[in-house]
Amino acid sequence: MRFIKREHPDVKELIKRIASASKAGAKLLERLAKEDPSINLKDTGLPPGEVATREAIASTKKKELLGKKGDEFEQILLLTQTEALRYASHLAKVASQTEPEPARARALADLSLEMENLYLEVFKLVFAKTK
Repeated sequence: MRFIKREHPDVKELIKRIASASKAGAKLLERLAKEDPSINLKDTGLPPGEVATREAIASTKKKELLGKKGDEFEQILLLTQTEALRYASHLAKVASQTEPEPARARALADLSLEMENLYLEVFKLVFAKTK
């Protein structure tokens, strides 16, 4: 997206930080899965209807983002990020609360907090841009 769409510097910087935090979160999960063979990151355990719904939502969002430019593109991009960050924050929080290993629970809780803080930053930016 970054190569075909242009964002304002504040949006671009925040999106880069989100990408960096997401990459670090993915690496954390991969490390945890390596340490614990019972963790299978490919098995979501979701019913087919939920998988299909998520795929449909992703497809719709992709089309929305590709079809917009300028301020409208930024608004849709930021709103998409609020949804993803809120979901990631809660997912990591729930995982931390059910994790029996204290160090792993702390790492997941930290990830949850980081995602929540980024969510709040995106939310504030969306609000500021709609004034």
